[in-house]
Parts: sequence; C-alpha cells; structure tokens
Amino acid sequence: MNPVVKVLLIAGIVASAVLIIYIVLKQRTGASPSNTMSTKGDRQFHEQHSRGEKEHVNVAVLGVPDLLGVELSSAMLRIASETGSADLTLLERLKKHEPEGASIAPFTYLEYETRTKHIAHMLLRNSHATPMQLILGLRMADAVVLFVGAEGFTPESKKHIMLAEAAGVQRVIIFAEGGNNSSPIEKRDLESVLVGTGFKPQDIPIVVGKVSSDVNGAVADLLEKLEPLVNRRLTASDRSFLLPIDDVFSIQGRGIVVTGMVERGLLRVGETVELLGVGQRLSVTCRGIEIFRGTLTVAHPGDCVGILLQGVERSQVSAGMVLASPRSVDLASRFRGRLCLLSNGNAGLRVPSTEKQDVELLIRTASVKAKATVLPVRANEANGQVSVEFTLAQSTPLEEGMWFAMVVDEQLAATGSVEEILGVRGEGVK
Repeated sequence: MNPVVKVLLIAGIVASAVLIIYIVLKQRTGASPSNTMSTKGDRQFHEQHSRGEKEHVNVAVLGVPDLLGVELSSAMLRIASETGSADLTLLERLKKHEPEGASIAPFTYLEYETRTKHIAHMLLRNSHATPMQLILGLRMADAVVLFVGAEGFTPESKKHIMLAEAAGVQRVIIFAEGGNNSSPIEKRDLESVLVGTGFKPQDIPIVVGKVSSDVNGAVADLLEKLEPLVNRRLTASDRSFLLPIDDVFSIQGRGIVVTGMVERGLLRVGETVELLGVGQRLSVTCRGIEIFRGTLTVAHPGDCVGILLQGVERSQVSAGMVLASPRSVDLASRFRGRLCLLSNGNAGLRVPSTEKQDVELLIRTASVKAKATVLPVRANEANGQVSVEFTLAQSTPLEEGMWFAMVVDEQLAATGSVEEILGVRGEGVK
C-alpha cells in the first residue's frame, strides 16, 4: 500500500474514533430511555464547568411561566455582563421559539460570571418537564431561584420547594413579583409553605421585583444574593465514590461507556469499582474518563463524565444503576421511608391502611416500581407526613437518609427520605 495512503487511512480511523466519542458524549440526540431523562442537558450544563479562580456554582430558576422565565433569565445575563462577564449571544438561545406543535425542551442553559462566582444557569420550564426530568435537573443545582407571582405562594410553589429538597438543593432564593418593594409574601405564608421541609424562613432571601418592568434593580439584587453560594460538592471529595448512571453507550472498538454526574468521592483511571442496580452487583474497572474538551485521570464531585468500563457487557448495564466504591452501598429490596405529601390531601394513599398499593419511586436516576404499605399511624395533618414501608420490584442501591420522590397514578405525590433499610441483598461480587 502506498505509504501516503496508509497514513491518511490511519488518520481517518483515528479522527472517526474521536468524532464518535465527541458525538456520543456531547451531541447525542433522540429518544431517552423510559426510566431516565436525556443527558444532553446535563452535559450542556456541566460542559460550562470552570475550575478557574472563581468558584463554580449551579443555579436553577424554577416556577416561572415560560415567557417571564425567558425575560428574567435574559435580565440576569445582561446584568452579569455589566458586573462580571457574560456572553450576550446566549440571549438568542432564550429568544428561540419552537415551531407550533413541537416538543419544547424542559431546560434552557446559560453561563455567566458575577463578582466572585462562575455560574451555570438552568431555566426549568416546568410546564414541559416530567417529574423525573425536574428532579434529575435539580439534582445538579447548588441553589434554586424560585419565582412567586403576585398571587403569592401556590400549591405548585410547595411542590417546587419539596422537589428542590428531594434533589439535595441546599439553598432557595425567592424572586417575588411585586411593585414598589411591596412583596406578595407574608412571613406566615413563608413559614407555612416550608412546613415539613428542612428549610428555615430566616435562611431564605426574598428579592422583590417586577419582571415585566424595571427588572434590572431587582435582578442586580438577585445576583448579589448568589455571591455567598457554595458548591455543595466541594466537601464530598473525601467520601466514598458514587456516580448514578443516566445513560449507556456501546462504542465499537472501545467498549461500554456510562455517563453521569459524580455525586461524591473521586474516581481514578485504573481503579476497580462496583456496578450496582436491577438486582445485581458487578466488579468493573475504569479504563478511561472523558469530559468535554478532553480526558481526565481523576473525576471529581460535580463532574459530568463518560466512563469507559472493562469487565461488563452491554446487557448488564442500564440507566438508573450506580457506580460506587466497593462495598460502600447496599442493594436493598425493602425499606421504611418518611413521606412528605405534596398537598394537604393524602396524595392517593389510604391512611391508615395495610393494603399494598402500586407506586413508582424516583431514586437518583432510576425509576423503580414498588408496593407501598402505609404504616398504621395517622398522617400528621400539620405537615402532611406519613410513614410508609416499600417493597421494591428489584433490588436497588439505597442508603439511609437519602431522598426520593414517589409517583402515584402518573402524578408526583410525595417526596421522602429513607429511614431504615429492611431488606439487604448481600450476595458476593460477581
């Protein structure tokens, strides 16, 4: 073979491999698996991750009607460009209208800097997002900006706050629609909406403004409220490694690649970890870590990565499973949880009752079918809490204290925490 042709052929093969990985990890489109949201949004959000001098934080804007959400996010981007830095061409992404009848993406992503922070900004379009999409979108956020209209708190506001807590968000900032610094929120209203959550009224800043007019002053105040934020994953590096899997790819010539955001701990190339979920526990080896614009030798908490695995077949791995340090997480089929209902009613649960009911649990990136039995105690009418025992259709990675959400009849019914693991599957590593 002609040497020149041979060189060109090899170069073409290498370029094709790089292109495949790039497309897989950044620009994959199409239908998502039924038990997980598309990770394209996750990647866009975390591709903006900066390890520069300014601390990186992720901020989600939630509860805003679509057009007002676009206007509020646009104002935040413009003000950031004056006080910090921002790419104003991103405004076109906000202004882009979908064709009539088209499916509107539930998330819009922006990037900007304030005086001391590098911010990845995610506008959640709740009217176009499923409960799973909202939770998976919120799980990457360090803080939530919650919009409250002139009518004050609504049942939807309560749901948003509970979703934020279920996803692990540690800070909520309220943007209240009002004029002349007149807030539609009374202190007792704030206290009432926070009942049953871990948030305290004194810890929630409230910014009053009117999105449709003279929003800049309020937005400047809102951006100032973001300055004290802390990346909630910075303190998670010294814990055992865990990454919930949100997508899986089989790349010819490379092997199995799983994608997801590192929840805690560190992962180094060459380390052996466990693949857990759907009733199985497998030992696998990390052979490579891909991130936007290159590769890593170590994955840190908050990184959205693609991990090349050795020792597993495509049929053995699926979205919703987790990668974890060996023997750091149990597979469980039964647990007792404390639920906080998303309304004053019983969210479709019969209280008290010993009859098992079919529900769906959203646990990290997994959707798990379960039987729910309300324990024989009356629901606390003051905060809508109830204790429930769950029997899962398949063994799932669980940890005491972790949050989850529950869906009944295709509607988000409650969020909760794992109080006690009752059934642990302790089979050996395969």
